[in-house]
Amino acid sequence: MGELTTEQGMVYILRNASGVSAIVAARIYPWDRVPQNAPLEYITYFRVASNHIHDMSGPSGLVNPHMQVDCWAEKYSEAKALAKQTRLALDGYTGSVTISTDSVTFRQIHMDDESDMFIPAGAGAETGPARVSQDYTIWHTIAAS
Repeated sequence: MGELTTEQGMVYILRNASGVSAIVAARIYPWDRVPQNAPLEYITYFRVASNHIHDMSGPSGLVNPHMQVDCWAEKYSEAKALAKQTRLALDGYTGSVTISTDSVTFRQIHMDDESDMFIPAGAGAETGPARVSQDYTIWHTIAAS
């Protein structure tokens, strides 16, 4: 049995949350891999930092990544609705995610922060996509060696 990355496990949780999938289907991308002209609404994510916890004997197998998850939509109200479904799927999540023979065990995922942003479409434009950005602290285990 192999290990899933934090990102793979998180995306699996989001894609299998009915409230999220009803809005974005499978449109969940790494922040730098959004397809050109991707239709709004979608979610992007990236790892902000990752702490590997050690004890007196070395690596403990406990990892504490910090992830940013951005919910994008044409309208602010749509971005907020997607952000709510994302929070409901991730905030407080505990458990194992298994895909094929690979898995990751989340001890806890919790949301630390949320902020809003409006992106103007161009010079003089009054409309443009809205983004709600959420920061998550994740605790999960990996093989210590």
